Amino acid sequence: MDFRHNLKPSKLDLEFPLATLKKNMAGKDVSFFDKAGSFHRSFPVSIGLMLMSAVFWVVIFLVVYHAVSLYSLYTSIADETDLEGTCQAQFSPQLSVNLERVMRYPRGTAGPYLLRFRPERMAHVEQQTSHDGLPPFVTGVSSKTFFSVQGLIKQFRKDIPELKEAQLIIYDIGLYTRERELLEKYCDCDVRTFQFSAFPDHVANLALNAWKPIIIQNVIDEAGSAIYMDPGMRLKSFTSLNILKHRGDREFFVWDAALGEATPRNVLGYTFPQTFKFLQESRCAFSDALMVATDVIVVFGSNATWSHVMKPWLICSLNEDCIAPSGARTSYCFHVRRPMTTGCHMFDQSALSIILNRGFQITMNRNQFVSQRIAYRAEEEVLMFEEQPWTNSQLLIIFSVIIFILAAYPLIKKRRRLPFKLL
Repeated sequence: MDFRHNLKPSKLDLEFPLATLKKNMAGKDVSFFDKAGSFHRSFPVSIGLMLMSAVFWVVIFLVVYHAVSLYSLYTSIADETDLEGTCQAQFSPQLSVNLERVMRYPRGTAGPYLLRFRPERMAHVEQQTSHDGLPPFVTGVSSKTFFSVQGLIKQFRKDIPELKEAQLIIYDIGLYTRERELLEKYCDCDVRTFQFSAFPDHVANLALNAWKPIIIQNVIDEAGSAIYMDPGMRLKSFTSLNILKHRGDREFFVWDAALGEATPRNVLGYTFPQTFKFLQESRCAFSDALMVATDVIVVFGSNATWSHVMKPWLICSLNEDCIAPSGARTSYCFHVRRPMTTGCHMFDQSALSIILNRGFQITMNRNQFVSQRIAYRAEEEVLMFEEQPWTNSQLLIIFSVIIFILAAYPLIKKRRRLPFKLL
């Protein structure tokens, strides 16, 4: 017997639960859609929710952007075919051959700018400079290093009595007017303005340090020698300078860049391939060469130091394709890849490291060239001057308080308008 006709619900069966539901929900708004089928239930969007949403999407964008950048950087440095096999471009055992190679580095567009320096204008004249006494100290200061340089000035004017009469030259490479005024008032030193307009545009990018060899050579042209120190560097003591008095026939002093690192930085790992290409060098020849530091440099002027050190360093610094090739950066390094290319480039350090390792194999012949360090890096900020400009931290706090007040005022005002209810 077929009972399927008995399973068909009657009209009364369908209407009874619907009528009951309508009765129970009478006066209650439970519908989410109107007759047109559109969403009409209100969904409040607060300012806080909008800000959280904006922050969320900004974070997502930054994560994706950095991920793509890192992937692009890694793929660009992964090709190391030029380092495979036996290197055919080894350094010559003869010093003169290596120095001749340095002197033949291409000038690029640096030619007209080199004429601003005395050795280039008087190339036919043997440089006869006196090196009696202590060379002048020179540094470059911007707003970023204004508080650091006060510690260096303090050493010269208070902490080390023997340096009170030493000549300290400070180049203004980006100070605000107030900072410049305070430096001239309290420093008791020679404050000068660096003329960026006289050099290629990229020199104005302070992160490249292309200005550094320029101010060093300017002082050498005037005084015959120079001791360059970054604003954050400090002399160990006055006696540490004795190595300059007993230098013999050494005409320059540099130190490696391994300070504070378990594994020294090598030239291959921290120099973009395009810099080697500009200088017509083979990367494989520098597989054992280490980086040299540029935070402290001592140079005594002579034809040799001009031709073998300062001139090639200036040439690279005055050519953007050499000192700062496209894509060069000092962050997001793949340190695990060293001694192979890490994707980072050290700008002025990279340039000088190639020059000195080609000409003198300076980080390979350590017994001959590396001396005891005369300075150390101090990261703390020193407030030596009686007057100080506003610091970045102070300005940030003031700006944050203003933003907080402007954001909180509408909420406070709205809360005060709400009716008071007794519990």
